[in-house]
Amino acid sequence: MTKAKKKNNKKQALRINLSSINIPLGKEIQNFLKKKKIDVKPALIFLAIALGLYFLSSYLVVALVNGRPVSRFELIKILEAQNGKRTLESLITKKLILQEAKKESFKVTKEDLANEIKIIEDNLAARGQKLDEVLALQGMTRIQLEEEIEIQKIAEGLAGKNTQITEEEIDTYIEENQASIPPEAEPAEIRGTVKSQLQQQKTSEAIQTWLEKIKSEAKINYLKKY
Repeated sequence: MTKAKKKNNKKQALRINLSSINIPLGKEIQNFLKKKKIDVKPALIFLAIALGLYFLSSYLVVALVNGRPVSRFELIKILEAQNGKRTLESLITKKLILQEAKKESFKVTKEDLANEIKIIEDNLAARGQKLDEVLALQGMTRIQLEEEIEIQKIAEGLAGKNTQITEEEIDTYIEENQASIPPEAEPAEIRGTVKSQLQQQKTSEAIQTWLEKIKSEAKINYLKKY
């Protein structure tokens, strides 16, 4: 065999050997990558479960005392024992009022609510107070205040719409309460103030009578007694 042929044979053998090594290595790497490929589904399921448990625990547990939980059920049980009956009656009354408003197609507009909020803010500002601060002290929000105002306006609109104050009623009140009226007050101012007070009183009485009526006519089933 000549030197040239020997050289060519060596080169061919080298190519064959390299080829036989590279091909298996490529397959091994592919198989390894396939085996190590991360499946995201279990990870997402685990994350969802973890988040669910976190939010569930925050719903069921309201506080930790030296690592020991205070459950929401304990809190609710005590609150129900203290104010359950009164709170339930208040909720029932609100439901009845809203149902009557729907039946009568009576609505309180956003403008009405805004006007009432403005009056409250102005009255508080005159005393150096801010509405948000007062609400915070009472544990209320603006949304809750608006809901209370809406309920009151509905009751006034449906129950107190026919209440009127006569001039004779104003005269009688002034005559019977002369001692409590400031002597420097203008007659027109006095009559305006008295009329407003009597209107509020008569409306309140009408609302109370109306609430008793709709409650007596409603079908209310108490599933829990306090």
